[in-house]
Amino acid sequence: MQTLTLKEAAEACGLSVKALQRRAERGTLRVVVRDGVRRLPLSELERAGLLPDAEVRGLRDELARLERELATHRLLVERVERETAVEVEARQRAEAAAVEARAGERQARDELTELARMGWRARRRRLRELRASKPA
Repeated sequence: MQTLTLKEAAEACGLSVKALQRRAERGTLRVVVRDGVRRLPLSELERAGLLPDAEVRGLRDELARLERELATHRLLVERVERETAVEVEARQRAEAAAVEARAGERQARDELTELARMGWRARRRRLRELRASKPA
């Protein structure tokens, strides 16, 4: 564990020795006493955000976290878009099948109407034609 004297810490942080002493007395900074000299661990200065590099490091950590979160959100958006595209395609296929079925129903209804209007000989001839054109 790397430690600094109060004077070294004050120079590194850009604060006065008195300001660091007051923070240590209030308990906002943890101090280690070695050989009767109060020393501040470097990690404690970083934790308190007193080192200029600590702020930049903290911002970089936050940026990395946000980038990971953004990547996760992008993957979720892509997944939802893929699922939506599949659903749209399925709905379009179902609608096309329904249209085709309605067209087949309409054609069958038209043929029945036509058969009903014909005389019995024409009806018989038409039924023979339909049976002959039907696949086996």
